Amino acid sequence: MKNLRVFMMNKSIGVIGGGLGGLTAALRLAKNGFKVSLFEKNQSLGGKMNQVIHGGYRFDTGPSLLTMPFVIDELYYYLGLDRKQYLDFEPIDPICQYFWDDGTKLSAYTEMEKMREAMTNISIEDAKNLKDFLLYSRRIWELTADTFLYTAVHETGKILNKKTLKKLLKIKEIDPFRTVHQGIGQYFKHPKIVQIFDRYATYNGSDPFKAPATLNIIPYVEYVLGSFYIKGGMYQLI
Repeated sequence: MKNLRVFMMNKSIGVIGGGLGGLTAALRLAKNGFKVSLFEKNQSLGGKMNQVIHGGYRFDTGPSLLTMPFVIDELYYYLGLDRKQYLDFEPIDPICQYFWDDGTKLSAYTEMEKMREAMTNISIEDAKNLKDFLLYSRRIWELTADTFLYTAVHETGKILNKKTLKKLLKIKEIDPFRTVHQGIGQYFKHPKIVQIFDRYATYNGSDPFKAPATLNIIPYVEYVLGSFYIKGGMYQLI
């Protein structure tokens, strides 16, 4: 307790790592009156988010799109700033294009009817199951977002409450006992379509054949909540 009191009186703190998480922590601490020292081993900040400048052009080398932009808006609001004065978010549709070595290609749309139509060119049956898959993905979001995305893990009073405990009784609905690949296989059968949705596990470096199917929440975030680009490049966020 004595060390804690000294720490609070000095109000100095070090943050190790200048990725998005480290930068966000440093900004919030500084806003609360702490003297913050940020330590980063690389020559530039951003962690996985980086850029290459060549011939007068800038190329993002990390994340290529933004989801859940309201999280960025909340951070700027917390800092007393208006995000729109600093960053422009542009909706992306199609999100991206997929290409296979046999010449097959598919444009991935956030508008469900367009996405279903695009999938029809590969598999009519899988296209019919898109809505059910996204409803399954949405259910995982509904059961996990408030507890794990919007609540800090140290705020036990907010986590251990009646509402959360009721959700824990529905733990099977977030599909933690199957793999990502198995969860996707319930809705899609064509290897190319399965490959598209399997890849979402790789967003955080996971293996779709080992990671829990709870990660099938990601397609809902990207397709339904929407995908965005930051004008001037993703590195503008740094």
